[in-house]
Amino acid sequence: MPCTCDVDDRQREEFEKLLRELRLMLQRLDRIVEACLDISYRLVGSSREQVRSRETILEREARHGVHSIHFDIDEKTGRTIVQMGDLNRFALSAKLAHLLAILSIDSDPNPNGDLIIGFKSRSEVAKELGIRMNRTYSSREVSQATHLLRATFRRHNVNPYLIDSTAKGVRLRLVRRTSRD
Repeated sequence: MPCTCDVDDRQREEFEKLLRELRLMLQRLDRIVEACLDISYRLVGSSREQVRSRETILEREARHGVHSIHFDIDEKTGRTIVQMGDLNRFALSAKLAHLLAILSIDSDPNPNGDLIIGFKSRSEVAKELGIRMNRTYSSREVSQATHLLRATFRRHNVNPYLIDSTAKGVRLRLVRRTSRD
C-alpha cells in the first residue's frame, strides 16, 4: 500500500505557500486602495498648498478629539453605523468597526498628559481584533487596517487625524471620561 504521507505533506506545504502569497497580495491591494483614495482626495481641484493648508487645519482640529462615539447596526444591511460626536454617520465593514471599537476602549491607566484615551500597541490591537474576527492578525495588518479606517473617515468627511498612529501604538482621539461623567 503506497504511503500518502508525503503527498499530504507536500499538498499542505503548497497550500500554506499559496495562502501566504494570497495574504501578501491582499495586503498590497489594501495599500493600493488606500493610496488611490488618498490621491483622489488630494487631486480634486486643489493645489499642493491648498491641500497642505487643509491638512494642517484637520490636524489641529483633531487635537481636541471627539467626546462620544456610538455604534449601531443597520438592520437592512447588517453593517455597523458609526456616529462620532456630531460628525457624519457612516457605515463600516465588520473588521473596521471592530478596530474602531477596540481603539475607543480606554484601557491605558497612565494617560499621556492629555484628556485623550491612551495608545494601544499594535500587537494588543491585533490580539483583540483576532479574537473578535476569529482569525489571527499581525501588527502589520493592524497598521494597514488603520490606514483603511483613516481613508474611510476621509471618504465620509470625518477627520482622519482622529486616528493617532505612532511608533508606540494606535489610538482614537476620543476624550477620556472623567469621574464626573
